[in-house]
Amino acid sequence: MLNRNTIRYDSRLAPRAQVNTYLRQRPNKRVLGVKFHLGIYNLSGKKDRRLNRWLREIGEEPVVLDPFLTQKTADQLRLFFVNKGYRNAVVCDTVKLHKRKAEVIYSIDAHQPFHIGRINWEIADTLLARIIFSDTASTLLHSGDLFDISVLEQERLRIEKIARNKGYYGFSRDYIIYRADTSALTHKSIDILIIVKNPIVKTAGGYLDISHPVYRIRNIVIHLDYDPQRVLLKDEKYLSMFDTMEYRHATIISIGEPLVKPKTLLQSVYLTPDSLFSVEDDRLTYKHLSSLRIFKFINIKYLKAGDDSLYMFQHPLDCYIQLNTLPVQSYTTEVEGTNSSGDLGVGGSIGYQHKNLFGGAEILDVSLHGSMEAMKQRYDIEDSPDNILSVTGIRNTMEFTSEIKIAFPKFILPFFRADRFVKQYNPKTLVGMTYNYQKRPDYTRRIVNVSFGYNWHSAKYFTHTINPAEINFVRLPTRRQQSDFLKRIEGTYLENSFNDHFIADSRYNVIFNNQKSGRKNFIFISTTIETAGNMLAAISSATNRPFFENSYQLFGVPFAQYGRADFDVRYYQALNRTDKFVYRVFAGAGLPYNNSNALPFEKKYFTGGANGIRAWQVRTLGPGTFRDTLSRFPNSLGDMKVEASFEYRFDIFWVLEGALFIDAGNIWALSVVDDRPGALFNPGTFFSELAVGTGFGTRFDFSFFVFRVDVGIKARDPSVSGQNWILGSHKLISDDWNFVLGIGYPF
Repeated sequence: MLNRNTIRYDSRLAPRAQVNTYLRQRPNKRVLGVKFHLGIYNLSGKKDRRLNRWLREIGEEPVVLDPFLTQKTADQLRLFFVNKGYRNAVVCDTVKLHKRKAEVIYSIDAHQPFHIGRINWEIADTLLARIIFSDTASTLLHSGDLFDISVLEQERLRIEKIARNKGYYGFSRDYIIYRADTSALTHKSIDILIIVKNPIVKTAGGYLDISHPVYRIRNIVIHLDYDPQRVLLKDEKYLSMFDTMEYRHATIISIGEPLVKPKTLLQSVYLTPDSLFSVEDDRLTYKHLSSLRIFKFINIKYLKAGDDSLYMFQHPLDCYIQLNTLPVQSYTTEVEGTNSSGDLGVGGSIGYQHKNLFGGAEILDVSLHGSMEAMKQRYDIEDSPDNILSVTGIRNTMEFTSEIKIAFPKFILPFFRADRFVKQYNPKTLVGMTYNYQKRPDYTRRIVNVSFGYNWHSAKYFTHTINPAEINFVRLPTRRQQSDFLKRIEGTYLENSFNDHFIADSRYNVIFNNQKSGRKNFIFISTTIETAGNMLAAISSATNRPFFENSYQLFGVPFAQYGRADFDVRYYQALNRTDKFVYRVFAGAGLPYNNSNALPFEKKYFTGGANGIRAWQVRTLGPGTFRDTLSRFPNSLGDMKVEASFEYRFDIFWVLEGALFIDAGNIWALSVVDDRPGALFNPGTFFSELAVGTGFGTRFDFSFFVFRVDVGIKARDPSVSGQNWILGSHKLISDDWNFVLGIGYPF
């Protein structure tokens, strides 16, 4: 059996992951050092039964050493280094055997590399030569660089893109060839001649070398309700249903009135009549039409229109944009069951979506959600002056949420024409309204949220979201006077978060994510800045509004005033085809001031649960070293949060994936008014107050969603005095474990 491949070479020559791709035979996969898939395969018997066939399918048969593939790998490795500029590279393979297991060692001696010497050009088309030479600053080839074949190929692609963005519709990389002058090989230098050939056409007198034709867009035809199959079959009934209309510089063909407004269509079309053909404009047109989320079929094709004297030396090109729309209306229904620490519940939701609400590809989402949970609670009943009975009763908690959202595929702003902005940044205007009703054993709460904002892409990897105005109106019209929770927080700092309040905030978020570039390793960074109440405070002060209970009020309710900032960074590192490391660091803080004594409840930080430190149940950790031992349902909140996680993810078999993880972090209070012992953040001691959890998990990847089960184990509990390292110090008890369910990955 092939047990291991070892490659010995100077790792500065090329990344190891890149070199490993040339291995033609790999040993059986390992999970945590164990050949798990091979073990599954070996469980299958020799008989042809359904179970045995399934075990062989999800398992992996033994990899037996193949000398032919070993030699093939050595040849491929040598060719790789030759193409990288190490033309005298030598690769030797050695096989070591031990107890019927083989280790193949590939030793690579790269020798001295060859570099690029002089770079010369030979371009037959003078007009094309001026275009190529106008962008020499972007060339990938420089004298003194390694003679790398892959870089030469990338340079061909670069030149092709330059030409095709300047009207050269028929130009391709096949017209670009290299000639290498090896006369200076003794100096380890290779001179390069880059030749850009002209097309050759056949004439009556033989073959003629002509200049590359330049194409301009002549007509733009947008064909809605396009069915390729019926067009191919020349369905006369179908073809007779179309009407034609002219709008601005385009012809629009549709069955009856266009489903999507012509103005919306042209906002997403970057091609214009009399403009040079551009492959970049073609790409952007396809991308922006797709972003409308209303078309299931998008095809852009070009037809050469023949010679036209009006275009002189440039050739006309007709552009046909063929579109077919998705059903504009849909609905979804969901039923869910919940289990919160033994309290069972049931819920359901219904959603409705319209993808073309006003005819401009506006997307309307309406959702209704309701849930109920039977919550066990302990009550103290005075049977007599000397006898108090504790009984357990059931109280139902209910929650109802209704939400309406509309996304406009444009930038809606008064007194601002945004046509150019739409084409450059593909923005969306987002409007939403939510009503949430909660009935708890301790209180009843109503929340109304109204939001207005914009979303756009400023560059390849950057996404911006700004909400200039978002309003939250929170009221607690009913409080149960006998509530132990409300009695306990009465007169404390935490009570401020459970009072009626009004929030008028502005928020800005920017995200960098290069995952879409197809990289194996990628990074995600999100930064959010939020402020609230500043404008209302300024108006109240300027108009000399009176204070009521030491704060300005709006509609009889104090409005919140605070600042808040979050930073979230994640790095995904692929180890091989099936395994990866994932790292995450999160830091956030919010500070109330002037009109507020505390952050609003919904703006505070918490941790624990499926997306926090998984060894703790949600909202049960912190703040700091504080531990809530009295509440039936702890609700630990803070003004600051620091969290870091590491996860090793690996495939097991079929749709089953595994993970090992370590989480660390905590929340803290920032206000000195907070009277919870150990809750206040101290820069000198906060590191010793970090909680640490570890554990393992399984994930079922069904493509359209991921179902996750994680088991967290407390490794370090800052709320425990003295020896707070749990692992290794005492026997684990039930409180040291936490079992969480989740949909999707934690980060």
